[in-house]
Amino acid sequence: MRGESLGFMSKLFFLYVMLFASLTLYADSDDKRSAEIVLEGGIKSDVTFLNFQKKSAPNAVSSFMPGITLGGVMNVWFRECWGLQPELNINFKQTKFTWEQNAGKMQCFGIEVPIYVVGRLSFFQNHYTFMGVGPFTEFACFARWLIADRKVDLLEINENNEPMIQDSQSGFAAILGWEFKDVLSIDISYKLCCFNILQPNSSQGVSLFPQSISIGLVKKNQEEMIRKIVILFLLMVEGNFLLLASDATHRSNPHLFKRYWQSLIHGNVDRTYEKPFDVSFALAPTYSREGGFGIGGSVTGLYRLNRSDSTMAPSNVTVGLNASLKGFFSVVGSGVNYFADGRTRLVYNAKFSRKVLDFWGITFDACDVNPTSEYIRTQFSVDADYNYRLGGCFYFGAVLHLNYTFADKILAQTYLDGQALTYYLSGVGASFQIDTRDNPTRPERGVFLLLRETIFPHILGTDNKTICSTLFTLCGYQSLWRGGVLAEDFYARFSSEGVPWVLREELGGVLGRMRGYYVGRYIDANQVTAQIELRQHIASRFGCVAWVGAGTVFPSLRQINVKNILPNYGVGIRVEFKHNVNLRIDFGLGKNTAGFSFGFGEAF
Repeated sequence: MRGESLGFMSKLFFLYVMLFASLTLYADSDDKRSAEIVLEGGIKSDVTFLNFQKKSAPNAVSSFMPGITLGGVMNVWFRECWGLQPELNINFKQTKFTWEQNAGKMQCFGIEVPIYVVGRLSFFQNHYTFMGVGPFTEFACFARWLIADRKVDLLEINENNEPMIQDSQSGFAAILGWEFKDVLSIDISYKLCCFNILQPNSSQGVSLFPQSISIGLVKKNQEEMIRKIVILFLLMVEGNFLLLASDATHRSNPHLFKRYWQSLIHGNVDRTYEKPFDVSFALAPTYSREGGFGIGGSVTGLYRLNRSDSTMAPSNVTVGLNASLKGFFSVVGSGVNYFADGRTRLVYNAKFSRKVLDFWGITFDACDVNPTSEYIRTQFSVDADYNYRLGGCFYFGAVLHLNYTFADKILAQTYLDGQALTYYLSGVGASFQIDTRDNPTRPERGVFLLLRETIFPHILGTDNKTICSTLFTLCGYQSLWRGGVLAEDFYARFSSEGVPWVLREELGGVLGRMRGYYVGRYIDANQVTAQIELRQHIASRFGCVAWVGAGTVFPSLRQINVKNILPNYGVGIRVEFKHNVNLRIDFGLGKNTAGFSFGFGEAF
């Protein structure tokens, strides 16, 4: 009965989130009807006191102890006097707890998500008192009971195949506070969990209901960027964790949230020898120069077709989805499959995207002088390279490239220089590689050389001429000191004269090169870039990088202009998401430009 009730509470809470999401997106639209809705966001810090309400527990004693809570607050005011206040809080709570002869501190660290229906009254100009009630849910990432010199892990699986306490809870909350001039507010809140925190098989008829009192301070900020970050972050985490909570209360799978959390914490451990497919997934806010702020999800998996060969790197696959406030949408699937024979591999990338992009033209000279225009680009592409190892580090491969792209709602069609809005192109070719890297996804030593020639016959596409494209990449990696790697990269692509705009090179558009430039800010038939990057492991799964480079696009080799070579430099951080697969967050700078870039895997 408890599982069914808690499942109902989680589903009810999720409906609150969907309502909030719909109202927020409605408020964020450009429709004049939303003018009366006011959005505010801020950062919150609380002092939190925890103890337990007890039932049938005469030998249990609990007393309040202080903890700390940090998080974000969102206000959606539908009228001046009422609205919604969702919060996302990360907290550390503790209480003095004694049961029979065992006395000590009970501590927990977790995530808490309340949503209040709030009313307020104005006493002075821009000074309000407010109060609200609503549901909340929380998830424990770790919980322990410190008894003398012992530490009891309350979430550890016991002989009943369950932990001592539930790792998720739901209940009701109330809040009362005062707001100063839409900038600062103070509040006091009370939360009571509605269900027994003890597992049914462990409680022996005893019930404990967590309750907490928090005194908080909120610093508000109404700037557009901060507002959108808070909106997306709240929606992403609430939706993700509440769906997990709903599943976690199902009798057949009661500890899904804990396993999900552990998969993130320990996702960098190679388990491909233990299981056929080692997978991790994540949902997170994203940002790009082109798409702005958005929500992205990814599933990354490692597997081995030959588990008996420990010298071969595991195969990897990543499927990612991204949607942004500017109308950007993309689905990407990529990976490397190492076949069981140890001699062949398949490198592939498939992508569907719809992007609202700024547009300056299809040549460097035009991009340098034209005012900014805009268009919508929809593209479906497949890129595959099947390699056979000739011997040692030498590979020979067959290449397939499919590209369907069309431009819509283009404001300055003259920027296309008379080319068509829509193209379908099919290319086939061959590749040659020299690969001595110690690890393809996170190399520390070795060399990688790629020479690829692709032909796009006019009979296999909508262009009236045959196009040839040559790609050359050379990367080197040297281990300098403990945790330090120096990486060098040279990239060049040359195409036939008159190449369609959908196959032209975009500065910043090639993965990991000219980071910080808006994709398509400079476009032309050919591109050359070079960069040097210093990579340093810091501790555990974290590292940082710094790089410097340069590059340009140009119509032909004889028309390269040294003055058009653009600088690029920046810094970034790395988090090992899966074994030897990094989450990459970079901040790049260039000529009159700067921007963040996110991705999985090293830049090169």
